Amino acid sequence: MSLNKIAPFYYSMKGDKAEDDKLLEPVNYILQVPGKQIRQKLVQAFNYWLKIPDDKIQTIEEIVEMCHNSSLLIDDIQDNSVLRRSIPVAHSIYGIPAVINTANYIIFITLERAISLQHPAVNGKHFTIIIS
Repeated sequence: MSLNKIAPFYYSMKGDKAEDDKLLEPVNYILQVPGKQIRQKLVQAFNYWLKIPDDKIQTIEEIVEMCHNSSLLIDDIQDNSVLRRSIPVAHSIYGIPAVINTANYIIFITLERAISLQHPAVNGKHFTIIIS
């Protein structure tokens, strides 16, 4: 099975790309069948009023997508699903432990991305300790 290259924003800003490639295989697998991009459209709709700069809104869209896809990986395990978007679920290919590791890793990458926004609400003491 030939997989597309995963979007660059899934990679850790400080990590090793080769390690990330291995850790992110399960999410790369589910991304071969794209969703409807509803969350991205919602972020763009809210930005009609919020007027967040394009570079920051793109990061927010990426964070939302990553959180969503991480939750799909876990949801399929919890529900004992067989298919996701017409293909076998990731944990049936990569195993439950690897998929849980991937989902958790993605959440930490989203924290890293959120901190990069340099917003005072995100860069608070407790939030920064979590990612350190």
